[in-house]
Amino acid sequence: MACSPSVEEQKNTIARLEQKMSEQKKVSGLATSDSALTSQMITTYLEYASKNPDDTISAVFLFKAGNLANQRGDFHTAEKSFEKLIEKYPNHPDAPTALFLLGFTFENMKGDQKSAEKCYRKFLETYPNHPRAFEVRYSLENIGKSAEELLRNIQPKDSIPS
Repeated sequence: MACSPSVEEQKNTIARLEQKMSEQKKVSGLATSDSALTSQMITTYLEYASKNPDDTISAVFLFKAGNLANQRGDFHTAEKSFEKLIEKYPNHPDAPTALFLLGFTFENMKGDQKSAEKCYRKFLETYPNHPRAFEVRYSLENIGKSAEELLRNIQPKDSIPS
C-alpha cells in the first residue's frame, strides 16, 4: 500500500501548479489557464482541504478552488467549495467574501434568487460591519430586477427621457 504524500509534498505540488498557471497566464494573457491545468489545480486544492481540515491554509485553498471553478463555469464545484469554507472556517478572513460570492453565483450564474437572498441575508446577519455589507445590501434590495429597472432607479427623477 502506497503512502499518501506528506503535507509538505502536497503544498509543494500546489506551489508548482500555481507557478505553472501563473506562467501560462503571462504567456496567454488570459485570466485562466488551460482547462486541464485548471481542473488539476481545483482537484489538488480540494484534496488538500479534505485531507488537512485542521490546517488553516485549507480555507485559502477552498477559496481558490471556488474562484477557479466559478471562472470555468463549474458553478456546482464553486458552490460546494464556498459552502465548505463558510461552514468549516466561519472566522477565516475569506469566509465573508466566500459567502458574498456564493450569493452572487446563485443570483447571477445559476438564476437561483431564493438561494442568493438567503446567502445575502446570512452575510448581513453574520458580518454586518464588513466592508462588503453595502454591496450585499444593494444586491439584496435589487435582486431579480432587470438592467432596465436598475438604470431607471439611478437616473435623476427630473431628467427628460431620450
